[in-house]
Amino acid sequence: MIFQTWESLRADARKAAQLMADSLPHWAPWHRAQWEKSVQELHQARSELDENTERIMDAIEAQRALNNKHFMQMWRLAFKHAPEEAREIQRLIRQGDLKIAELNKQLCD
Repeated sequence: MIFQTWESLRADARKAAQLMADSLPHWAPWHRAQWEKSVQELHQARSELDENTERIMDAIEAQRALNNKHFMQMWRLAFKHAPEEAREIQRLIRQGDLKIAELNKQLCD
């Protein structure tokens, strides 16, 4: 069974617990409690994963910003001391970026 959202997981778990409660009355409280505990544990694990993912993404964003700053400093230095060579390298990079953009478009369309 595939669950679309955590809410549907919880609803399905409650339905399953109710079916168990209806068919096995003496086991019902334990099963319902176990299902609820399992759903809560899964939800907590998902929340912790999301928080950890956000921290990692924030760290990547900060590092990329620093790398972009260093990259631009390098280009300024290259254009100052070897402008013709820097232009040729920049042209090659631009061609590569255009290829990447075309591939990205193919993925998105």
